[in-house]
Amino acid sequence: MSGATESEKHRIRGEEARGLLVDAVLTLAETHPFQELTARRIAGHANVDPNAIFRQFGSVEDLLIAAVRHLEAQAIDHLEHDVDAGFTLIRSADLYLRLTSWLILSGVAPTRLATDLRFIDAAQRLTLERIGVDPTLSPRMQRAMFTIALSFIQAQALLTPTQPEVFTAAVLEDAAVLMAKFVEQVPGFADDLGWNAR
Repeated sequence: MSGATESEKHRIRGEEARGLLVDAVLTLAETHPFQELTARRIAGHANVDPNAIFRQFGSVEDLLIAAVRHLEAQAIDHLEHDVDAGFTLIRSADLYLRLTSWLILSGVAPTRLATDLRFIDAAQRLTLERIGVDPTLSPRMQRAMFTIALSFIQAQALLTPTQPEVFTAAVLEDAAVLMAKFVEQVPGFADDLGWNAR
């Protein structure tokens, strides 16, 4: 954090201020508990006046939701460009899951965090491609597989940090191997369940 004067802080406006504030949230969220992401701390890290948060976003909550939207875009970008990552957790997806979970537990209405369906569709398509799910499966089977994949991702993001002695690197590797084997069998499961109708 640089020591800019108050008058220098006031010169930053509009999209630049919005970008600085979202970047500050994302940086601070990596090293601070979410409840410590106060207007003063975020603004100080962004080197802007704390009132910029309220001028640009209306509230700290709205700023955090803007950070969630930014993480969604980062996750999609990563999924599109890092096709060989397989079952490894994406940093932006990890932070997205932790931040949205915290916001919901803090009382933010889940509907405020609901994303555009285009994001869900893109995330599903790219996630299923990434883990090798047959793209010709029915929409029902694809949505079910996406839900299972999200459960695996959520376990990586939320359970591993809280229970590292249980969810060790070896356990996660075993889970990824098991998931890969499961993915190989999915077309047969779809046939058995009668879920292959498109």
